Amino acid sequence: MSFARVVLFLACSLSAHGFAQFSGQSVAPRRSKPTDFALPAERRGLPNGLVVLVSPDEGANEVAVEISFGCGALAHSSARGGLAHLAEHALASGPTPDTDYQAMLEANGATDFNGSTTLDSLSYSVVVPPEALALALWVHADRLGRRETLTTPEALARHRRIVLQEKLARLEDAPYGAATRLAFRGLFAKSHPLHEGVIGTAATLEAVTVDDVNAFARACLTPDNAVLTLAGRFTPAEALAAVEATLGRLPRGSGAPPLPRTAKLQAVSKLDVPEDVARRARVTLMWPLPALGRDEAYALSLGATLLPIYTDGLNGMEVASVYLPSGAGGLFALSVTTPRPADASEPRGNAEVVLRNLTFNPLPADVVAISYKLLDLHLLARLSSMSARAALLSALHREAGAEAELPPLDRHWRYSPEKLHADTKDFFKGAHVSVESKPTRPLPPKVRAR
Repeated sequence: MSFARVVLFLACSLSAHGFAQFSGQSVAPRRSKPTDFALPAERRGLPNGLVVLVSPDEGANEVAVEISFGCGALAHSSARGGLAHLAEHALASGPTPDTDYQAMLEANGATDFNGSTTLDSLSYSVVVPPEALALALWVHADRLGRRETLTTPEALARHRRIVLQEKLARLEDAPYGAATRLAFRGLFAKSHPLHEGVIGTAATLEAVTVDDVNAFARACLTPDNAVLTLAGRFTPAEALAAVEATLGRLPRGSGAPPLPRTAKLQAVSKLDVPEDVARRARVTLMWPLPALGRDEAYALSLGATLLPIYTDGLNGMEVASVYLPSGAGGLFALSVTTPRPADASEPRGNAEVVLRNLTFNPLPADVVAISYKLLDLHLLARLSSMSARAALLSALHREAGAEAELPPLDRHWRYSPEKLHADTKDFFKGAHVSVESKPTRPLPPKVRAR
């Protein structure tokens, strides 16, 4: 999990409020309108517990189909670290060449066949031509119906090698990967599923058996633990009939396992790690967050989005921050890269300066206004993509819960700098893990032009 990837967790919602809430400060007016972010969607619950979200768009020429499950890396034991991610790979396609889901879909014009595992979710997605929607639904249903026969020891060994190669590319041979591994180990005890992150280690992955994958799938990949999202060109009545004829015929599960509790950190841990790949010093800070209310979680995701917009590039620094949902709580991570520190204390000092922009005083209203306009552009770009629209709807459903109305899309406009500051500042005053990456190959000295 790389902190260079700034994730905009789009659990946003829409409001007619604007800068009138910004304590009377004079700022440039908002240009967007609520109607710009209209996202029509219908939610349907099937008897087997499956939640279906449909968002038809007659102007689209494709359909995005995503199924997301409420189980991720938190759902396995520490002795099987990486099980959820390995299971995602192993179950992505069928057990034989005749049931190769990806090949079947691509032969019918599909693109973007993908799987993803996070701390608390696992999903599969694909984009298909409208005439292939029934096939995409059959694939999702067949995967769940066969989840105890979809892999073999030989196939699992092949996927284990793929996952280990992925870990080498993302964490072992990647800039600042060692800091990420060390931060997770500092946050979570050895007995916790996240002690070795989402991917796990070679030893924990080697311990995963076909029986482990089947047990995980049996407990987690069930209709009553899933959200199916359709976005694009289709007729809702026909699509829902196809869903009922495929995924709707599957039985309910026995209930996903409870997620483990995370022990509260008692003090700030400051750790150093040699950085053998990148040449710039970086400080990575991570906070485990307690059970959060819906508004608190949104405020933290919004703060994580705004912080780099406001501070990235200041004095040459690179700033990235991300809020990651994790069960009822979450993680907040901040990384600050210092290009040429004048002394050993400068990287940590820079990280503290950046952090104070969330904790000390509210951000300037004009900066927040500019940031919100950039968020508008980002959201509008996502709405033009059916796969991004489906992922967005799924995230909104998870945020709102099964019974609540799906929030609309521009809640950031109702968050004044003062409200954002009040809703986030206290979370960063507690214990956290701080890892300083010290390059073993620093940048060469600057050469002055004569």
